[in-house]
Amino acid sequence: MPDITWSEASPTQASDANQIHIFINQAKTAIRERLQLGGMYFPSTHDDLAGEFSYIRLTNQSSGPTPVAGKGFVFVKEISNQPELFFMSSSGEEVQITSGNGVLGVPTSGIIIYDGDSCPTGYTQFATLDGKFLVGSATRNYAGGGANTKDLRHVHTQTAPTLTTTIIDGGNEEASAGGGSGLLGNLGEHEHSVAVSAVNTGQATTDLSAVDIRPVWSGVVLCKKT
Repeated sequence: MPDITWSEASPTQASDANQIHIFINQAKTAIRERLQLGGMYFPSTHDDLAGEFSYIRLTNQSSGPTPVAGKGFVFVKEISNQPELFFMSSSGEEVQITSGNGVLGVPTSGIIIYDGDSCPTGYTQFATLDGKFLVGSATRNYAGGGANTKDLRHVHTQTAPTLTTTIIDGGNEEASAGGGSGLLGNLGEHEHSVAVSAVNTGQATTDLSAVDIRPVWSGVVLCKKT
């Protein structure tokens, strides 16, 4: 706290003129102490620092200032019993700069997508998610599931139709195959011998054991706030 009590009523006309130098010195001290209390450099020497601040001490308020056209304000306002730093634009829009014990922005352990080969200062590359697609989840699950490739090999089974012939109407023969039939005429007593070739179940010439099923993708660097 300042050593000199501020009083604009002193000195008075009745004060001893021989003490005027004391009042002047006290006034200088009172001004310096109060400017320094707000963080401004105001020493009796080192005038090159005059007008500079080592810090700015702001009063905690319950609400922000009244906006002024063409002006901006930096101020402190109480949020949940905690002084927080704000900026107000000339239109009266308030932007909160701090929250709790830190500056608003990416919280610790937050993950960002970074356009670069290495992460910026304050971040480390989060390689745990490299090569993975992200899916919303109620809980964290880095292991996830699924695979980048799928085995698309499969077998087609084909059954050859059965050919049957029947002697009817004293020698008329009816043939059926594949669900259809027709009358062949009177052919007399005879036999049929039908040979059916084996169905080819060979494998395709293209290897389908590990087909990449991912959509078109691009790689990015994921960085985690430390």
